[in-house]
Amino acid sequence: MEDLNVSCYVDDQLVNCETWETETADTKLKQRRQLCDDLYWLIKQDKDIAEEIMDEYVYMIDDTRAHELMKLCKDELGSD
Repeated sequence: MEDLNVSCYVDDQLVNCETWETETADTKLKQRRQLCDDLYWLIKQDKDIAEEIMDEYVYMIDDTRAHELMKLCKDELGSD
């Protein structure tokens, strides 16, 4: 049986070929958590950033999610 030397790369970084999927998922989750923290901080500093992010988010979500958020707003704000 032939022994193959295989190297796996993700985003130009050498990774363990047997565990890269889990490592990549963990890394992405950590990056997204950090992004949330960073965005929260920026939004507290500049409300225009919040408006831009919300506009983009609302444009990208499907109708089901939009209706869920409309219901949340109605429930929390007590208006139609």
